[in-house]
Amino acid sequence: MSYELLIQHGSNIMYPPTVEGVTIEWERKGQPGKLTFEVVKTPGLSFQEGDPCRFSVDGTPVFYGFVFEKSRKGNNPNVIKCVVYDQLYYLKNKDTYVYTNKTASEVIKMVAEDFQLNVGELEDTGYKIASRVEDNQTLFDIIQNALDETLKATGQMYVLYDNVGKLTLKSLGNMKLNMLVDEDTAGDYDYGEKYGEQRNAARAAKGPRIDKRDPIINSRTTFGHWEMDSVMGTVGSSRALVVLTERLTRAGIILPVPDHTAASVVRALNGLERRLGKDFYPMFQSITVDNGCEFQDYDGMEKACRRKGKRTTVYYCHPHAPHERGSNENMNRIIRRFFPKGTNFDEVPISEIRRAEEWMNNYPREVLGWQTAATLLRSYMSVC
Repeated sequence: MSYELLIQHGSNIMYPPTVEGVTIEWERKGQPGKLTFEVVKTPGLSFQEGDPCRFSVDGTPVFYGFVFEKSRKGNNPNVIKCVVYDQLYYLKNKDTYVYTNKTASEVIKMVAEDFQLNVGELEDTGYKIASRVEDNQTLFDIIQNALDETLKATGQMYVLYDNVGKLTLKSLGNMKLNMLVDEDTAGDYDYGEKYGEQRNAARAAKGPRIDKRDPIINSRTTFGHWEMDSVMGTVGSSRALVVLTERLTRAGIILPVPDHTAASVVRALNGLERRLGKDFYPMFQSITVDNGCEFQDYDGMEKACRRKGKRTTVYYCHPHAPHERGSNENMNRIIRRFFPKGTNFDEVPISEIRRAEEWMNNYPREVLGWQTAATLLRSYMSVC
């Protein structure tokens, strides 16, 4: 029996030997699959977090995912320990969906298309769900709720899993294992089931990681802590949108920028600081961003343009962890209802962007006790 580990970095494909075999952990419910291994650092071995990784047994791929963590062993700095997750990791992201007359299979297709996840075989679940409102739920829960509705109506249980890089849905009766795990195959890698624990990636960032953020920010009980992302237009368009979401009130600000660069993001924040004046500083105590190229000017984003020193504190999420900016991702999804993928922002008037921003901030939300984000924002700003 033979096994093969493949890591791809750009156009460079590597097949590093492992030090102590490979461990695969498939979660029973609501968690992504996980691959861990250790390799020896050699001159030709160069890869980073976010690179795709595939593990095969006897020529058959059994796991495909992305490197989320690299760390050196304290007693042997030449050994690199790696953690890889499959694409089910992205289903931890939160979003809001309202749908009618869809099967569970169609719900999965809808989510996969919106989040650009690869789809394999999805069995037709048949039963049409009349209507559901999923407000600020994880994608895992949105899909599971649809499968639970199907189970109640048909008595048929379906299982969603990642099949070597493709979302796959099968009825329990049609599930089958393509590879025999016996004494021989179990000798070189381990199969296990582990509940609950998940570790985030930790690649180099321009500023402090989200781990350094004050725990009170995570609790969503204090005002003035924002998440920031960008929304891109169609290929060939220059303009983009910088989207800010306040974690407590869910208030949103959309800043049109001329291009998808770090310099444009800094200029947009400068303009916002000048527009808000002294109110900017209590309003923007922290901003959490992802690792996109447009957010790489850490010093520029933090530096005030109206006074000496800092205007805010910037934190970076872990790679491939959109759920760490769940409110921001949810707002991006709402924006896409106004400006679907493929929109050329070069041709969108500023008035249309302001209309979308106003609508988002003035519709009542269950998560806010049926208040609006605009009402809560004004309330907190009045006491700042």
